[in-house]
Amino acid sequence: MSGIQALTPGSTSFLNVNNLNEFAKQYDDNVEDLGHEIHQLKRLLERTEQRLSSMLELAQFLEPYTILPLLRHTGCFVLL
Repeated sequence: MSGIQALTPGSTSFLNVNNLNEFAKQYDDNVEDLGHEIHQLKRLLERTEQRLSSMLELAQFLEPYTILPLLRHTGCFVLL
């Protein structure tokens, strides 16, 4: 559950690397570069004026970015 919260904008654990690593492991995803991608996503979100309020908005926001493949293909976004 903490992994899903870490993908929910507005959550206190939004983009928490530890929670996302555990979540990605559940889906046998490669977590080696996940920390770097989270860092880049945080920087990207700081630079944009768009404010996200849901996981769906986050998934839609990430759609054009191929620089964040792990986040785009983590189990939660595959389900969306």
